[in-house]
Amino acid sequence: MSRADPGAAAPRVTKRRAETRARLLAAAAEVFAERGFGRATVEDVCERAGFSRGAFYSNFDSLDGLFFTLYAARSAGLVDTLQQVVGRTQDDPSLAQVVDQVVAALPISRESHLLNLEFAAHALRHNDIALVLAAHRQALREALVPILRVGLAAAGMHVTAGSLDDLARSVVAVQDGMFLQELLEPQDADLPLLRRRMLIDVLDRG
Repeated sequence: MSRADPGAAAPRVTKRRAETRARLLAAAAEVFAERGFGRATVEDVCERAGFSRGAFYSNFDSLDGLFFTLYAARSAGLVDTLQQVVGRTQDDPSLAQVVDQVVAALPISRESHLLNLEFAAHALRHNDIALVLAAHRQALREALVPILRVGLAAAGMHVTAGSLDDLARSVVAVQDGMFLQELLEPQDADLPLLRRRMLIDVLDRG
């Protein structure tokens, strides 16, 4: 299992190596979502990506290490999307308008949610993995804090630094919980509206 600091810089890689890693990560995301993390094997990922075990182990030390790399990459993509959305916010928007812009930029992904659920269950069964996952989630919240600050300031709201981490936790919790409900009950058109109201309420109370 990889225990690298989630904030540590990634080693420099060649273009070919980067392409190999990207294909392995994409294949792993599909395999984990389809078969479950606990039932997936290195061979499954290699077969899907079209590489040998040697190619896998020259890039990752284990499936756990690969997953954490995948988690970090998707978190970075999420943060980048939110930064762009908040950066395009119009002058003096309402809090509801800021939330609407963010929600529109983050559609529900069945694959992404399955990955989160699969590895959360795996982490809960293994304390050492849970510690690493917690560190990655903390890094994500820390990256969300300045975005929250900018978004709330645009809506005329100013929150203390100590409250911003609590807000980040609350926003992630609402998103995770409501995503699950919306995926389980896609016929319920009221659930996305409930998620919107909950996010506005959480941020307004912050």
